[in-house]
Amino acid sequence: KEGNNGGRPKFDLNWLPDHTAPTASAVVAAEGYPTGVTDPAALHRRARNIVMFLIERLPKLRVLLHLDVEAVFLHDVAANSIGEVVLCYPGIYFMVHQRLAHELYLLGAPNHVTRLLTEIAHTKTGIDIHPHTSIGHSFFMDHCTGIVVGATSIIGNRVSIYQGVTLGAKAFPLDPETGEKIKNLPRHPVIEDDVTIYANASVLGRVTIGSGSVIGGNVWLAQSVPSNTTVLQGPVNLRIVSDEEAKQQRKGAKEPKKQAGTKDQNKAKVVAPPTASASASEGDGDSHVAGIGRHRAAHMLGESFLSSHL
Repeated sequence: KEGNNGGRPKFDLNWLPDHTAPTASAVVAAEGYPTGVTDPAALHRRARNIVMFLIERLPKLRVLLHLDVEAVFLHDVAANSIGEVVLCYPGIYFMVHQRLAHELYLLGAPNHVTRLLTEIAHTKTGIDIHPHTSIGHSFFMDHCTGIVVGATSIIGNRVSIYQGVTLGAKAFPLDPETGEKIKNLPRHPVIEDDVTIYANASVLGRVTIGSGSVIGGNVWLAQSVPSNTTVLQGPVNLRIVSDEEAKQQRKGAKEPKKQAGTKDQNKAKVVAPPTASASASEGDGDSHVAGIGRHRAAHMLGESFLSSHL
């Protein structure tokens, strides 16, 4: 409905159905068109009904897409106009396809039809969100490239996610009799309202991220968190060296100093990586890290940190 909202249309969201409520198959089943029907006349009737139901839902889709556009415009300070968002932003291009595909899925359209729609957008945008994924209104994706969301994920209202985010499965239960993976089980995260997930974070398994929570960048999360929670990655020890010091370290790595001694004494030492307070002058041949280079030691330090926190 129209209203005074800074010159933009204002919509009454109360009439929108609950996006998590089951609809689909129920509608098709109620019409008496079961999934395995092969009669051409019955298939034609079923297809016609799906199309007619979809036409009835187009006003709802229009509102949802309008709210997606508005969310991008409000969140991204680089957006100068609504027209720019509609024409240039890959997230909006993708959501046009995903929301249409999701409605078709709910109406019982064949999976290959819905997947074709999202894969067209996937190819052009680098966003991979399954057509079965339920997404609330005012959905914001920033930069978008590399976003992956699994089929049974549920995303609430006013959720923001950034590039490289994965909402994936942690494990696939096996059928005890056949040994095959059991399909169609809820295996992806539930993201409640007003959640923000920053770049390259991975949320895995059927976990729930409580409303108003923030998941920091590069976080690997496989457990539920309560509402209004912030999840951050622990501190990582970094060393910043000059070009000259880096050259000396590379030189020391290429030309390790030979030491006389017994065979056992000449064996490579396995040592813990240096701490951040280690002196920068340890790059000569006598250093524990001379054989592998300072950059390798820093990498080992990162691995040690990850091992102790996962």
